Amino acid sequence: MCEDTCSHIHGIDISHYQGDIFWEAVGENSKMTFVYIKATEGDTRIDQRYKENIDMAHRYGLKVGSYHFYRARAPQQQQLENFMVQCRPGDQDLIPMIDVENNAGMGPEELCDSLLKFLHLVENPDRKPVAGFLRAEVMRPDTDGFQPVPDRFLSSEMDIPCRNKDFLRSRFLCYAKPVHTPEEATSFIASIKQKHWDARHNCSAYILREGGIKRFSDDGEPQGTAGMPILDVLEKSEVTDVCVVITRYFGGILLGAGGLVRAYSHSATLALEAGEVITMVKCAQCELTCDYTLYGRIPALIAEHDGKETGTDFTDNVTVRFTLPEDNVAPFQAKLTELSSGKYQVSVTGNDFFEMDL
Repeated sequence: MCEDTCSHIHGIDISHYQGDIFWEAVGENSKMTFVYIKATEGDTRIDQRYKENIDMAHRYGLKVGSYHFYRARAPQQQQLENFMVQCRPGDQDLIPMIDVENNAGMGPEELCDSLLKFLHLVENPDRKPVAGFLRAEVMRPDTDGFQPVPDRFLSSEMDIPCRNKDFLRSRFLCYAKPVHTPEEATSFIASIKQKHWDARHNCSAYILREGGIKRFSDDGEPQGTAGMPILDVLEKSEVTDVCVVITRYFGGILLGAGGLVRAYSHSATLALEAGEVITMVKCAQCELTCDYTLYGRIPALIAEHDGKETGTDFTDNVTVRFTLPEDNVAPFQAKLTELSSGKYQVSVTGNDFFEMDL
């Protein structure tokens, strides 16, 4: 209970369970400045006193916000639509909230996944304008007050917000980018540190195919709680030539070693899930010169052996350049020998890793 001389901002939350509210007493309390009112519950329920409570709260000069009572096993899309219909932007002074009071028999991870899916629906940028109110007001506490959750960018450079209930008070931003050299990786890390110069930590890890290089940095977090978990996610995902940087804005609550490991691991996982992981296969760079009669059959022969054309020159003959998975060069030559009665040979001019659709 606060003393009369405290400087805190006071408010209450109400629903139909409170029955008749003595609004005169609430309004006369000089320290009572806001009220959160239950609007909906689950996918179909509407609080029977919602509109009445909003009108009375405004009449007595209180700031009003609405909340939805989340039911983890109820259909999420219907829950959101139920809340959106009742929570009218013109009635609100405060950001809408989601109230989670029970786990519906779910374990912590299952409940967390359920909430993340619901938040993804709330933040969907393609939703009709009526949901813009909800999307614009989904916030996280930060050092400078409430800040909007950033959007996802599904590209080679991603800004993925980490939203795990175990560390909501800290804000985690995860960036992932393809890199091929240590210089590219360190330059990328430096650019993120410059972008988020005011963050408490910018932790990172990267894996390079060339030389089998693996590096990580805790950047001030307790040893083994940040960089190593990020690297562990990259290794278990069997990705390479990638760098991940996770920026943490401290939220005032110490997460402990276990909490930090979960936070950084989850952030790295979100980045990889949001990005497009491509499969690279070691291929032979091949070249074949043949007459125009045989050339008509070459493109199909290349495709049949999982190859890709990279260039063609037309002169007196046709020279075709293409890539083949290394294991497919011999079968390709055998088929070519059969088609040309041994007249033509494929030349291997080099090898490298190329993107393949498997």
